[in-house]
Amino acid sequence: MDAADSPESEFSYDEAYTLLNESDTFSAEHSDSEYAVKRLLNRGYLYEADGTLRITETTLD
Repeated sequence: MDAADSPESEFSYDEAYTLLNESDTFSAEHSDSEYAVKRLLNRGYLYEADGTLRITETTLD
């Protein structure tokens, strides 16, 4: 099983916002975490499937 397929790599939007808000990088303002999730989706680091967020599998060549 790849790390991207592990249970820890699947989470809801609210869980993602909570994780980001708990980090020192983002303020507790919800709009900051929403912006970060949108950027991660747009850049391909996350994707949405069945209403949950998942981490994109990365391969090193």
